[in-house]
Amino acid sequence: MEGKKVSFSSFIRSGNSFLRKFIEQCTGVYTGSDMPLYFSMPDQVMGLLGEQHFDDSVWITKTHSPMWNEPHEYSADKIICVNLNPIDVIPSMASLFMTLSHSLEVIKPWNEYEEFWDPFIKFFAPHLEEYHKKLAEISKDTPIFYLTYEQLRLNPEPVLIKMFEFLLEAD
Repeated sequence: MEGKKVSFSSFIRSGNSFLRKFIEQCTGVYTGSDMPLYFSMPDQVMGLLGEQHFDDSVWITKTHSPMWNEPHEYSADKIICVNLNPIDVIPSMASLFMTLSHSLEVIKPWNEYEEFWDPFIKFFAPHLEEYHKKLAEISKDTPIFYLTYEQLRLNPEPVLIKMFEFLLEAD
């Protein structure tokens, strides 16, 4: 692990905090994040203490790059990418925008927010597509391990074993 950097990338609201907790609980090592502190107070309260640490003090750094953050002066030897079904990630992102909370949900069904919902989908769907295109381009030079939030929820052990084999280059 010495000198090896891992970028933990995800589209916003795709399960990155959930996986970070698993990683930290399995290893006892905190993960970093390139998110500014003013965005990440809920993560710190939840116990994710590595917010705004993306230097050599952390092995794995959470990011929403290549899409949302300006690239920082760190590079990764490997990338972990967690995904959530787009049918779920877009409403989750919309809930975040409407409630300004990671845990609250909107009260009415989405079809009753037509003035918000239609423009929101038109805005975010292309960003989601572009995010995955950029990751595909990055994967030509940097190995990426893909997993889904759904895998973690249904049966975390096999996917976590495979992820750690990828990270530690073990068989």
